[in-house]
Amino acid sequence: MDIKKKVELVIEQRQAEAMKKDLTKNLKKIARYLGHELTGNTGSEEGISGSFFENTEYYENDNEDELPIFEGSFDKTIGYHIDLLSSGIDLQIMYFIKEDSIRVQYLGNKVYEDSANNLIRYLPDDAWERYIKLLLKKVPEQVKIQEREELAKQSKTSKFQVSKVLEYLSKNWGIG
Repeated sequence: MDIKKKVELVIEQRQAEAMKKDLTKNLKKIARYLGHELTGNTGSEEGISGSFFENTEYYENDNEDELPIFEGSFDKTIGYHIDLLSSGIDLQIMYFIKEDSIRVQYLGNKVYEDSANNLIRYLPDDAWERYIKLLLKKVPEQVKIQEREELAKQSKTSKFQVSKVLEYLSKNWGIG
């Protein structure tokens, strides 16, 4: 068997092993629920190509020497990151949503990388995969916590919106 065929065989074996362990899906879960949001200044929902004014309100200043005031946010979640170095473990996971890519670094070495379900790199090793298994056990608990927080946030937002509508009806139409 020539070298090229051996390399192809190893790649196929690594792909099969990663799929069997469902690594990409599990790593995304860990990053999403245990990590921190990565936000980026995107300009609009469509990205930088969208209109600058789509997500902002613009106010003219009377003084020409001052910059215009923009209100609104361009920040958007572009991915998630978890870094365990503060816990004494040199393991990082980064997940980028738009690119649908996940990267894992252990002890300063890239050990896993997948982009749009195309496995680029996988260095199997019980050392880092053991930590992945431990982190994965914490995900369901964190999912429940985040769901409760989201429901509370939605409830608070809904109550605020209702109060604003009632205030508007009272002030402008004498209802209420």
